[in-house]
Amino acid sequence: MQMQKKIHCLLQPVAKKCNNPTTCVPYVMRRCCLFLLLCGVMAVVSCQYSDEWSTVNAVTYDGSQQFGLSFPDYLTEEKTRRLNKTAPVQYCNYFRNFYAIADDTVTANDYRQTAAQETARLLTLLDHAQQTDTQSLQINGLPAFMVGIAGNVGNKDINERIFYRLIFIQGTARVYRVNLWVWDKNRAKYAAVMDKIARSFKVLN
Repeated sequence: MQMQKKIHCLLQPVAKKCNNPTTCVPYVMRRCCLFLLLCGVMAVVSCQYSDEWSTVNAVTYDGSQQFGLSFPDYLTEEKTRRLNKTAPVQYCNYFRNFYAIADDTVTANDYRQTAAQETARLLTLLDHAQQTDTQSLQINGLPAFMVGIAGNVGNKDINERIFYRLIFIQGTARVYRVNLWVWDKNRAKYAAVMDKIARSFKVLN
């Protein structure tokens, strides 16, 4: 309704100035083109993001511990749980095809064993799967393991190669999991961002 009012205001002066509608057409077209150009500029500006990051805090499944992660401002919370039915942290950008979830498991307390099991499971689910790299590291004082996997997802009509960055972090009587994924063709573009997200993980209590 507000947009309709704006269009009406743009065209209203034309009706007052022109007695002959045929002579007004070029003027109306110029005004309409200007309006559409401004809308295009607004759309481009709305897709630009700052370099700011924000920290998100979450609670483990059993409610006994809290943990946090940082995300760039172009990733927003997916409140409808489309990425995962239960994960307390779900962030994404559908335009950039960048997705992130984080949770924990109290059914296993060995991060390396969990990493091996879930890596093997993902490799069997993907078509033309490839394990690209692995890394043992410390994340804010906690032992962790990071693995990269690329594989095809979809069917004959829609098929895309996806890159997954899986991070497994040893907690107290649990393993924390951070899963990030992007289109494989954008892997290099977002490699540093995914690494920064992974290394931002903290246990808060």
